[in-house]
Amino acid sequence: SLADMGGVYDVARTMSFVLRRKGYEPAIALDGREAIARLTDRPFDVVLMDIAMPGLGGYEATLEIRRLLPNIRILVLTQYDNKEYVLRFLRAGAAGYLVKKAVATEVLSAIRAVARGETYLHAAVAGADDHRARDLLTVQIGAVGRTEVLDQVLALAAEHARVHLRHEGVIEG
Repeated sequence: SLADMGGVYDVARTMSFVLRRKGYEPAIALDGREAIARLTDRPFDVVLMDIAMPGLGGYEATLEIRRLLPNIRILVLTQYDNKEYVLRFLRAGAAGYLVKKAVATEVLSAIRAVARGETYLHAAVAGADDHRARDLLTVQIGAVGRTEVLDQVLALAAEHARVHLRHEGVIEG
């Protein structure tokens, strides 16, 4: 099950529609207090958490959910691609961070990754703008298909993010 705690109802409804078509059972909450109440009503595996919500905001709701229900995985889905937000939410216990400009297929991939126990970071916040990623893309675009290039760039961005998060003390290993 999946709980969508989007602060903007139209975005939440759209995501809910897409998720239902993919076999998920989403619920919508428009603020942090409602999110916490819904999570105690029935079991959920993953929460899509917005940062900007009325009342109890996404950060505070994340802290409270992790305290009350530590097995629920939280994936932040927000308009903010600020790396300080990313670190703050990961330290609070979020399992992933995705910006709203992500396409539906990436949202589904992120949900699946987080549900499997992985950490997921959108390329915009994981360092895909790194010079190494640009160089890799430039050198390989003619040699292999675009999908292979994209996979390699995303892998590089994920590794860059893991190194940074280890350095910041957010993750171990």
